[in-house]
Parts: sequence; C-alpha cells; structure tokens
Amino acid sequence: MSLQAFREEYTECLLSRFWEQWAGLGLFAAGTAPEVKADKLVAVIDPEALLLASWELGRMDPRLYDEVLSWLVSHGEAINLKRLGNLARQQPELDRSLLGAPATWLLKISGDSRWKRLAGISRPEKPAAFFLDPHGQPLPGWGEQDPAFQRAGWLRGPVRLRDLNTGISTKSAATLWLRLRYLFGLNIRADVIVYLLTHDSAHPSELSRGVHFSQPSLFSVCQEMESSGLVHSFRLGNQRRYQLKPEHWQTFLGTRPVRWVNWAAQFRFHQYMWRFLYGRNWTGVSTYLQASELRAALQEALRIRGIRELPAEFQNVFDLPGEAFLTPATSRLRDFAME
Repeated sequence: MSLQAFREEYTECLLSRFWEQWAGLGLFAAGTAPEVKADKLVAVIDPEALLLASWELGRMDPRLYDEVLSWLVSHGEAINLKRLGNLARQQPELDRSLLGAPATWLLKISGDSRWKRLAGISRPEKPAAFFLDPHGQPLPGWGEQDPAFQRAGWLRGPVRLRDLNTGISTKSAATLWLRLRYLFGLNIRADVIVYLLTHDSAHPSELSRGVHFSQPSLFSVCQEMESSGLVHSFRLGNQRRYQLKPEHWQTFLGTRPVRWVNWAAQFRFHQYMWRFLYGRNWTGVSTYLQASELRAALQEALRIRGIRELPAEFQNVFDLPGEAFLTPATSRLRDFAME
C-alpha cells in the first residue's frame, strides 16, 4: 500500500481511537463505529493528551471536533491548562493557532478566564480553511464564518452546540483521572495519585515523565502527601520512591484496577507521523523512496521520550531492507494506532 492511500486509513484508525476515548468521558458518540464502547476501556484516559491530539487531527472530522467543543463547555473546568501547555511545548512543530482558535471560542462561550492562557494565538499567514477532507485538502467554508476562529486565522462556519453529552461516568475506571480532579481539585495531587495507582512505586523523575510537571514541584507535592499517611516512601539505592496501597483506594473510589498507558507520548508519536504522512503528495513517488522516508520518520518519532510501550515487533521491521520495509512498517503503524 502506498503512503498516499495508507495515510487515510491511518487517520481513520486514530479518529476511531479518539471517538472511543471521548465516548468514555461522556461525549455523545452515536453513529460511530461499534468499537466505541466506554466499558471496553481498561486504561485510564489522559484528558490533556487526548484534547491536544483531537484539536489537531479533529480537523479531518468536523463532527468530532464540535462534539469535543461541546464537551468542553460542560466539563472544561476539569482540564488542566498548565499541563495542556506543557504537552504542547513538547511539540515545537505543532501549529499553536490550533490551540488559540478553540481557546478563544471557549473564552467567549464559557466565560472561563483560564482559556486566556491560550487565546489570542493566531496564524501569521492569510486566513485558511480550517477543516480538511480525507486527502488533506482544505474544505472551503461558505457563508458566515465563526469570528473566534477567524481571529486566529482559520475559516469555518459557526460552531453549533448540540448539548448531547451524557456526562462523565462515575463507575468507569477509564475516567479515573477526571474523577480525582473533581474530588481533589485541579492540582498536581490528582495526577500523582493516578500515576501511583497504576505503578508499584515512583520516583519524582518518573512522575515528571508521566504526568508532565516539573520534577521539583512533584518532589515537593509527594513530600506533602506523605504527611497525610496515605502516601508512603522508601529508599531504593540513592532514590526515595513513593507508593500507595491501590486496594485501599480502589475500595474508596469504587473502581477496578486500571492500566497506565503513556497516552501523551503515544499521541505525540502519532501526531508526528500524521504530519509526516500529510506533509507531501506521495503520488508518483517510488516505493523505494517512500520506504526510505518512512523509515527516517519512524526513527525520528521513536526518539520521543516515553515511547516504551512499543512491542518488539515494531522495532524488528527496521531489519527489513529497502522496499521490503514499507508494507510491514505501515501495517505495524496501523496496528499501533488501534491498540
């Protein structure tokens, strides 16, 4: 399969994953693929990583994009904008106006002044169509334009809120991150608890790579939380590690054990590869050159810190020479988008 055709299939896989996770957070997902079932999720959802990826790739699915905006009107108070900014700064190639446009809209609609942190970021170029078709071509926006997006340099019709979200489930293990924020507030403590509930123990440096706050601030928070008697520490070599007793918390929260996935790293990986695939027209490009450029892009993407969950089979495709690399690599990339 050529990269020209593969990129559309790859995008469909990623958008399906986004629908699945947003449905797990209460977004209305009727009419989507059958796999969009919140009760099938076994990994805790990372709200900021999901939002950042959806704001970029959601340009290829207007319905998903606007449903996410509707969800944010109802539940945006649970989004940690400082953490969202931290994740965005890890992607210097990300167009910041993709954050500025929805933030400007949310500031106006919701009145939540926190969105000022991102609002006002605009494209320096001439305004362009915001949504894209499956081929990556701009979808022209006719008629009235949304003023918030237009100020950020993007042309799209006014957002129509449908208010069909079902609310965040208090029983799904996948919503644990948001539930803890509603319980403890929008602070680092909720994020630390999520990480410790899904790991035997952690050093602040590991916490920093997982929840994307600075190591000194996490060290200070862990020390304070230890004073509660509910978080414990021990020394391992020259490290002080922190842990809690998951079984006690699971009883308290009324949830089953959850699995940690570094969604921030995985979605960053997929965003990088998506930009690569749509960065040029692959029609007429030789199979050998496609394989060569895909190999280079994957090698660069795999340097992203935190991508440690990749199965060995993905790494093994690099042993294949020349054109033989293309089909197994795209197949593995598609599978990884669906895992």
